[in-house]
Order: sequence, then structure tokens, then C-alpha cells
Amino acid sequence: MSDSKKPELPDLPEKFDSATKLKKEEPSVVVSSVEDSTAAALSDALSSSFKIIQGLMVGVVVIFLCSGFFTVEPNEVAIKLRFGKPVGAGQDRILQQGLHWSPPSPIGEVVKIPIGETRSIVATNCWYATTPEMEISGELPFAAASFRPGVDGYAITSDENIIHVRADAKYLISEPVSFKFNFLDVENLLRNAL
Repeated sequence: MSDSKKPELPDLPEKFDSATKLKKEEPSVVVSSVEDSTAAALSDALSSSFKIIQGLMVGVVVIFLCSGFFTVEPNEVAIKLRFGKPVGAGQDRILQQGLHWSPPSPIGEVVKIPIGETRSIVATNCWYATTPEMEISGELPFAAASFRPGVDGYAITSDENIIHVRADAKYLISEPVSFKFNFLDVENLLRNAL
């Protein structure tokens, strides 16, 4: 065995290096394909969620615009307001019976005014003191034996006599725009005039 010749050993490091390279390349291919499938799944999920959000936004806009439809009944008129001001001029401001559209709030608003019905107001400023129960039942108070200026209402006539008056007024609305926009409280104004 004293052979001067050394037996040739197989070239293991080269084979070992190529085997190691193969083993190292295989996981990177697997990792790369896993990353690609993860990215594709994430992209699909985001795409579908964006489509859902877009659909919801379109639905909200459609509902918002459809909320501007309103109807005017036969015994009323309506006035469209845009940013608090009446839209149109003259009789074009007044909307008659039927289906109409106005931009929804906060851009537009619709004011409905009942017409064609007789309204009434009762002025009791110069009348005897009554309780709510007496008003509901329609019971009239009896004249007291003495006058109570802080409790009973009264009016003084031109000949300096004291009278007690209860006035009923009936009225119709002939100009809806003036009724709504020129007076703050029509009933209070009429009550004070009576």
C-alpha cells in the first residue's frame, strides 16, 4: 500500500456545491411563487373591496338625490327655497298640486303652506281669566262682582268705560309668499290687531 499513486477521490466539493445551489434555488422559487400568490390575493381583495365601496357611494348619492322628491297636496301650495331664498319670480315661485323635485337639505328646502281652508284665531286678551279646562269644555266664565285688573283682561273705550271682549277672526291665505316671508308670526299679529 505504499502506492505512490493516490487514489482519485471524486470531486465532491463541486458536486456538493451544485447540490447546495439546487437546494438553495428551490426554496427561493417556492418563496417567490408564494409571494406572487399572496400579492395576487391581496390585489384581488383590494379590487373587490374598492368595487363594493364605489357601489355603496353611488347608492348613497342616488338615495340623496331621490330624497328631493316631494308631493304637494290639493289643499296646499309649496315654495322651493335654495339656501334660504325663494326660487323663481312672481307666480313661478308657487308650486301647485303634484310631484316635484328640489335639491335636498342643506342646499334646498320646501315650505308647504295650507290654502283653501278657512283658518280661525281667537283673541282673549280683553276677556275674563279662564283655565285651560274651561277653554277645552267651551265653558264661559261668569262676570265677577269686582274687577281684577291684574287677572282679567279688559279694554277701555273712547268714553272711558271698561269692556270685556272675546274676538274670533276667520281668514284665508291669498298670497302664500307674503304670508310666509313678510310676517314672523301671523297669528300673533292678528291676535294683537283684534
